[in-house]
Parts: sequence; structure tokens; C-alpha cells
Amino acid sequence: MDDQLKRMKIQVDELTRSRDEMAGVRNKLTQENAELQRQVSALEGNLDAFNKNKSQAQLKLESTQTKLEEEIRVRNTSLLYSTSTRLSVTMYFFVAVRMT
Repeated sequence: MDDQLKRMKIQVDELTRSRDEMAGVRNKLTQENAELQRQVSALEGNLDAFNKNKSQAQLKLESTQTKLEEEIRVRNTSLLYSTSTRLSVTMYFFVAVRMT
């Protein structure tokens, strides 16, 4: 009976050690999980900020492209008018010179 009691105490001690080790592992995993959740939250915040900046940059790019297209159109119109005016003036002088 004493041998059986000693074996049972040894088993209880082993089970207690295993339980304590498992509790330590569970606590460590809980801490690691909390850290990972903090990291995920931080990354999500960074992603939100990145997407906001990206949207703002896209809007600014589109606005700049629109302004550039308008400026090109105005310059081309101005250049066309200027060229047309110079041609008219040149033709006027050419006709005036030929008529004299």
C-alpha cells in the first residue's frame, strides 16, 4: 500500500508540474496574443493613414492634371490666335506692298 501511495504522490507531483507548465505556456501565449493584437491595431492605423494620404495625393494629381490640361489648352489657343494674327498682319502688309 505504501508503494502504491508513493507512486500516486509521484503521479500527482508530475501532474502538478505539467499543470503549472501548461499554465505558464498559456500565460505566455496570452501575452504574445495581446502584443500581436496591439501590432495589428497599429498596422491598421498606419494602413488607414496611408490610404488617406493616397486618396489626397490622387485628388491633388487629378486637380493638377486638370489645371495643366487647361493651361495647355489656353496656351495653344493663345498661340493659335497669335500665329493667326501674325499671318493676318503679314498678309496685310504683303497685299499693301503689292498694291503700291
